[in-house]
Amino acid sequence: MKLLKSRIPFILASATTLGLMGDAQYVIPLVGLVTVGITHGSVDHELDPSSNDSRLLFFSVYLIGIASYALLWVANSKIALIIFIVYSAAHFGECQWKQVYKKTPRSSLHKPMAWLWGLFAVGFSPLYHWEETVPILNLLIGSTARFSSWTLASAQLLSFALLGMGLVGSLASKPQEDWADALISSLLLAWFLGVLPLLPGFLCFFAFWHSWDSITHQLQAKNWSLLEYFKKGFLFTFVSWAGIFGLIFVLNYFGKLANFWSALFMTLGALTVSHSQAIKRFYGAIK
Repeated sequence: MKLLKSRIPFILASATTLGLMGDAQYVIPLVGLVTVGITHGSVDHELDPSSNDSRLLFFSVYLIGIASYALLWVANSKIALIIFIVYSAAHFGECQWKQVYKKTPRSSLHKPMAWLWGLFAVGFSPLYHWEETVPILNLLIGSTARFSSWTLASAQLLSFALLGMGLVGSLASKPQEDWADALISSLLLAWFLGVLPLLPGFLCFFAFWHSWDSITHQLQAKNWSLLEYFKKGFLFTFVSWAGIFGLIFVLNYFGKLANFWSALFMTLGALTVSHSQAIKRFYGAIK
């Protein structure tokens, strides 16, 4: 039950959040986002093998990826959102099941099955809480008229289809002796995503499940202490904070607070695109 033991931070954060009411439910998830969530990508330059040749080249490519995604979001937020979902599903799935490549022979099914699990992690909560999702989609991409015929029941039916795919992905991505661990973990995630509101639930997963796992993998691979990790990543964490909240402040100053979620998702999406590619190379080097 090693995988379940690693879920303790997520369980504690989610259970505490569930016991709160109203806006207080956002406190722990947002604290997790601006600490563990943002920090887990702050040492990509230390992890990506490609940065060994030239840090200048690494940072240039990294920033070009961020800028390109931001420009795409401005030009066509719908396509940018789809790219964000696809990249996030791949990134979440790879981080969740990266150990499978060390325990079993490589299989052509491993990566797509891990992606299915990642798609479940990305999509279950928005579909299950469809009535909360639609107003956010309106802010992100404008009109959602094509989804107007979707009832809450039909969206939740799709969310359970994603859960089914996630469970299949769990079984295909884990050795047979770990199946119970994999299934219970995925069902645990689905339960908390279902009982918590949309954003608090997803942010608890992002910070205290995914990001916590990612930092653990990084510490193990580099043999760093947690203090060393935060020292190495502090500057880049601060730069990320400044960029995200600076953009939100500017939008608020010019009376564009209705675009808060667009600003937040655009920034997180831009970071995700570059970060996920760096982590993919990192995992590839330690397999």
